[in-house]
Amino acid sequence: MVVWQGYTQTQATIVRESNAVVMLGRMSRGFSAPVQRQVQGAARSYLRLVVQEEWPLMAFGRSSERADATLVEIWSAYTDMEDRERASPLYSQSLTKLNELTDSRRQRMLAAGDRVPGLVWVMLYIGASAKLATGSLFVVRSRGLHLLLIGVLAGVLMLSLYIVSALDGPFDRNLPVSPEPFIRAWTGMPPLEV
Repeated sequence: MVVWQGYTQTQATIVRESNAVVMLGRMSRGFSAPVQRQVQGAARSYLRLVVQEEWPLMAFGRSSERADATLVEIWSAYTDMEDRERASPLYSQSLTKLNELTDSRRQRMLAAGDRVPGLVWVMLYIGASAKLATGSLFVVRSRGLHLLLIGVLAGVLMLSLYIVSALDGPFDRNLPVSPEPFIRAWTGMPPLEV
C-alpha cells in the first residue's frame, strides 16, 4: 500500500507541476511583452526539456541541468520585473504558481530517487517465506487440496512481491509514471503571442 500511495502521489505531483507551467504561461499575458516572451519561451523550453531530456535521466535518479536553468530563467522573469508590473494582481498569483511549480519539481526529483530500503526487502522476503512455511504446517485431509492452497498462497505472495518491485522507483523501466501531462502541456501551449 505504501509503495502504491507513493506511486499515485508522484502521478498527482506531475499533473500539478505541468498545470503550474501552463498557468504561468497563460498568466504572463497580463504583463509587458518582454516578460511575456521570457516566461512563455522559458515555460515551453521547460516542458520540452522535462519530456525529452529529464524523463530518461530520472530512471537513474538524476535531473536535467538545462531544465533547472530554465526554471531559474522563469524565476528571473518575476524577480527582475519592474515595480509597476509587480503591482498587478497577477504578480502574486504568478508567484504562487511558480512556488507550486518549484515545489512539485522538488517532489518529483525526490520521488525519482525514492526506493524501498534493502532492510524492508529482507523483511518482505522473510515474511513471505515464513507465511508460506506456516501455511505448509496446516493439516488438510486432502493432499491435493493442501498443495493447491499452498500453491495459491505462494502465487499471491510472489505477485505481491512483484507488484512492490514494479512500483518501486516510479521512473524505472518496470512500471514508469507517464510523462503524458507534460507532453499534453507542451503540445497544447499556444504559440508565442508577443
